[in-house]
Amino acid sequence: MSPRSPVTASVSLTISRFSTQPDPFSRVTCLSCDSGLNLHQPDPGSPDRLLGICVGCQNWFILDLLPDEDEAVMVLVPEARDFLRIVGLLGGQEGR
Repeated sequence: MSPRSPVTASVSLTISRFSTQPDPFSRVTCLSCDSGLNLHQPDPGSPDRLLGICVGCQNWFILDLLPDEDEAVMVLVPEARDFLRIVGLLGGQEGR
């Protein structure tokens, strides 16, 4: 398999819902260590999608707010080694 060949795979994700009332980010903390998150808005054209990076364990999260909703979701981004393991298994190589 070439390094740039796309692969489609089903993966397990850690997801949490959180209230956006009264302040959408006042109680959002890391799902692993409960530390605060540094929030980033990588795309000004998508103000309801944020990247959160844990100040404690450095986990990355995607936060999706839905306009006109009182709840949002936070998804833990799997680490690169998890993706490489999936690609290796799907590509006929042993997972590491």
